[in-house]
Amino acid sequence: MRILIALAGSAGGVLLLWLVFGFLVFQKFLSRKAADPCREMAKKWTAGEATDPNSPDERFLIDWALAHHTEPVSMQSRDGLKLIGTMFRQSQPGSPWVILVHGYTCNKETMAYAAQKFYDEMGWNVLAVDLRGHGESEGKTISMGWLDRLDLTRWTEWLAAQNPGCDITLFGISMGAATVMMTSGEQLPAAVKSIVADCGYTSAADVFAHNAKVILHLPAWFVLPPANLFSRLLAGFDFWEASALEQVRKNTRPLFLIHGGSDNFVPTKMIYPLHEAAGGDVRMLVVPGAGHGEAVQKDDTYWAQVFAFVGAQLDRVPERS
Repeated sequence: MRILIALAGSAGGVLLLWLVFGFLVFQKFLSRKAADPCREMAKKWTAGEATDPNSPDERFLIDWALAHHTEPVSMQSRDGLKLIGTMFRQSQPGSPWVILVHGYTCNKETMAYAAQKFYDEMGWNVLAVDLRGHGESEGKTISMGWLDRLDLTRWTEWLAAQNPGCDITLFGISMGAATVMMTSGEQLPAAVKSIVADCGYTSAADVFAHNAKVILHLPAWFVLPPANLFSRLLAGFDFWEASALEQVRKNTRPLFLIHGGSDNFVPTKMIYPLHEAAGGDVRMLVVPGAGHGEAVQKDDTYWAQVFAFVGAQLDRVPERS
């Protein structure tokens, strides 16, 4: 009997340690604190300061953003969070809109590179949003695109209501790409004409399983169950339910999937089942030698291909002033 009690006590202790480990993993990767570095970067950019004084690209984007009139906007999520966005509006009426969705632990300011391209080269209006738990938006946790899909759906509804007859494209990078893909399976306004997803993952479970091995050097079976328990309790979503793969099966809109051919953070192999499963008119671009989020840097035709794809879906071609 004493042996059984000792074994039970040991098992209970191991289980407790496993749960504590799961909580620490959750706190490290899914709490709002994970996005703190990008919030500090956004403060510097707003003040006109570069995080890297030797980067001409960063200086250019800061100066570009400061030189253009912006409109701060906000919206309430279905569960009561205040979500924040920034609009760059063209003077030409009737211009299409793009909603830009940032990656994991980033914020709307990190999408300045895409905002500048869509605004200057395409003549489009831009709405860049902070996902829940990021930037200026409320929320204590990161939901890997799953709860964000409902928030993004609300942004599309709000934007379509504010601009009757407009055309809208969704453009996301990394977790933002997973978010727009997850959103593709929802009921969206007819104004949403196309979706561009650059280096998104198949599901939260898949990307965590991969990075458990790469970052933590631990097997997925050990890391995911306890971390997922706290995700369900504290963040309100399940790793396995948060599936872009299942959501794109319900997609009916033109979808452009992009990935770097040497992506080790969100493995390149994830684009292939997404491409195979997706409904609607689907196009795929894999850029050789590009790491995570580097397709835009490695392929000189990146923007030409994106603009040709989204432009072909418009109900009307905007006039350039």
